[in-house]
Amino acid sequence: ICDLSLLMNPETYAYVLAPGGLYLRAHNNLHSERLTLMPWGSKVLVEQMPQINTMTVSGIPGTMYSVRFNDLQGYAFSGFLGPYAPPGHKMNAAEYTAHLQELQETSVSGNIEMPQYSRTISDDLSAPSVSESLLMPGMNLNQAYLVAQRLFGIPEDLKCPSVYGPENAVYPDKKPKKGIWKSELAVRRADGQIQEMTYVYRSKNFMRRVHLAPRENGVLIQAHEESIL
Repeated sequence: ICDLSLLMNPETYAYVLAPGGLYLRAHNNLHSERLTLMPWGSKVLVEQMPQINTMTVSGIPGTMYSVRFNDLQGYAFSGFLGPYAPPGHKMNAAEYTAHLQELQETSVSGNIEMPQYSRTISDDLSAPSVSESLLMPGMNLNQAYLVAQRLFGIPEDLKCPSVYGPENAVYPDKKPKKGIWKSELAVRRADGQIQEMTYVYRSKNFMRRVHLAPRENGVLIQAHEESIL
């Protein structure tokens, strides 16, 4: 369930996380007229937020929020809206967290809980590694996955997985780059929801693992990478 409403205040903004943009529609259903395409990263004013998910789009649960984009008022699917601006091009997790903090300090829409980031570097010269942790309050797994794709190099072809499917499934990257031994996304489902996701990348001299799991107040993204000497 999307927890965006927990972060809301009388003037609340959300951001488009859909990589290809999100349609603003005339009415609160997916078959109504398309007013415009809101590009990835667009900032919208949320006017009404139903609390219960009533539909799925590409296997992602959500409902229709009443929003205002520029001078247009309409409705948008909540599954591709998040409480934070998405990462900029080639922005890493540390830069992203600092960027969100800067935005918060200049915001007039009230305070929301900020993401928490930490980084640990191994001092083992024989197996150098970096571990990162990013807690995204108020996000669900689908929203956090769209952020993690940008920050940690998860291939765009590995689309945000559906809540529907086998309990345990592995989705391989269908277009891996030359020299990559493994590039795949493992998903665990239960009770009609995704419980955790793990992306694994492996080449001859490098390994990266990105794990996403829900927490009481959001989603924890943990990334670990190491050089293989």
